[in-house]
Amino acid sequence: MLHRNVGDETADNGGPRVLPLYGRRINPRSHRFNYRTRIGEGGDGSPAMELSVYDAKNDRDCTNDRNGCNEAWDGSLLTVSPYGAYTVDIARD
Repeated sequence: MLHRNVGDETADNGGPRVLPLYGRRINPRSHRFNYRTRIGEGGDGSPAMELSVYDAKNDRDCTNDRNGCNEAWDGSLLTVSPYGAYTVDIARD
């Protein structure tokens, strides 16, 4: 299953202000997700670079395909390496 854009992350510190949040459910009956983000998808032709996402509160690597993280909700805090803390804003379908 491919990752889809599930919302955005807003920087709580000096990182890029807003990053897209991509997610996929680990399996259909699970409440755990894999999350990733990307930077550099600008119209200037720069290549995208995938960044790791962590749930520091629960000490989880959200990019881990086997375990992932609990489902993120509006206001959830995730850490984007190397930038730091980001607040999640889930997109409405």
